[in-house]
Amino acid sequence: MEIQEKNQDLIDLYNDFGQSIAALHIQLQVTEKLWIVSPEQSQESLSEAFKLSASLMSEVRERVREMEPSSLSSYRISCKTKRDDCKHDSLELINQNYP
Repeated sequence: MEIQEKNQDLIDLYNDFGQSIAALHIQLQVTEKLWIVSPEQSQESLSEAFKLSASLMSEVRERVREMEPSSLSSYRISCKTKRDDCKHDSLELINQNYP
């Protein structure tokens, strides 16, 4: 992938996440205003904000996975087990790639 393509991908990523974060912020502002007027509607609005944030986190994870080199994907999976295993696996990965 060329540098220009990578830069465009990063700009698109920034714009997408910026819009999602702005939407989340607006949803939380609505929730705050509803808190006093209508607690029930405020709870519904807060629930929507949680859904939006979960979706955003999922999208961030997916985009990061798409961008990472394939050699790191096995490292990422092994890190989900235990921190001690992760430290051990990361040293093995470094030794494999840089003898």
